Amino acid sequence: MLCYGVFNQPVTCQDGHSFCKECIERWQLSHSRCPVDRSVLDRSLIRNLAVEGAIGRRTIRCPSTTTLPGGCTWTEPTVSLENHLPHCDMKTVECTFKGRGCILRAYQRELAAHLLVCPHRTVKCRACDVDIPFADFGSSR
Repeated sequence: MLCYGVFNQPVTCQDGHSFCKECIERWQLSHSRCPVDRSVLDRSLIRNLAVEGAIGRRTIRCPSTTTLPGGCTWTEPTVSLENHLPHCDMKTVECTFKGRGCILRAYQRELAAHLLVCPHRTVKCRACDVDIPFADFGSSR
C-alpha cells in the first residue's frame, strides 16, 4: 500500500513517477508493475533530488502537535524532522511493559515516572537476585 502523503525519501521510477522510497520498495515486494500506469516496474529507483529539495525546505509541525492536548510546538523545515522525532518529549509512546499487559499511552516525557510505578514492571528479588514481575514480588520472599 502506498501512503500518498508527503514523500519521505522521494525516489523516481524509470517512467518518472515519484514515490516514498519505503512505500515503493514495500510495493515491489508483491507487485511487478508501476502503481501509476501499470507498466513493468524496474527494480532500480533514482533519488528525486528536485522533490527532496522542495519538500525539505517546507516548514512543518511535529506530528505530535495534535496527538494529545498541549502537544509539541516544534516547527522547522521538513529536513529537520528526522532529527527531532527521536528526542521529542511530546510524542505519544506506549509503556515499555506493554508485552506484559500495560496499556498506558502517554507523552515520552511522562514515561520515566510511569515506569517506576507501573504494576507490570519487574523488580529484583533480594532473596534470589532474579528479576520478577512486580505483581509476584510479595510471593517471592
